[in-house]
Amino acid sequence: MFNSLRIPVAERLVFLNNNTYYFNTDLHAIEKDLTKNAHNTLQIDVGDTLRSNLSISVTDADLDPAVPNADNIFAELLLSSDLKGYVYNPAYYFSGDADSIKNNLDLVMMTNGWRRFKWENVLAEKWPSITHLPGNYLTINGAVFGLSKTQLSGKELTGILKTKISNGNFLTIPNKR
Repeated sequence: MFNSLRIPVAERLVFLNNNTYYFNTDLHAIEKDLTKNAHNTLQIDVGDTLRSNLSISVTDADLDPAVPNADNIFAELLLSSDLKGYVYNPAYYFSGDADSIKNNLDLVMMTNGWRRFKWENVLAEKWPSITHLPGNYLTINGAVFGLSKTQLSGKELTGILKTKISNGNFLTIPNKR
């Protein structure tokens, strides 16, 4: 909310959960071999008219047990990455549609300010200076299976890069083929 001099006098974050960030899939193990370094083939089925961008993560459940409500891709992209403060168990806020969960999310939005920018600078069109220009020091190589070269031609790939000092960065990777 701004006064007549375009000075911000109140700020309130709101999250409208329209539930369009997920869809149901079916996972089928086509080839399953649990021996060390064995080859496995998984098939992920989505609706026939649904365009999708999928990722899969394979971990050893005994070595890295999942912590309920700790974090997931929804919580990172929709909540944690945009809030200034630490969010305890961020995936909890996307775990259901109960009123108690919605009210708790509302409280998180009130207490964790969205402070990636200052309104005064935005209204004055003062943009931050780029102090560290992007460099070509990181190379990511990989292979995409299940699609032909013509289906991938001219398309970009999406990934998440997680480091020791960041929760994760969402990357768009150009396809050079």
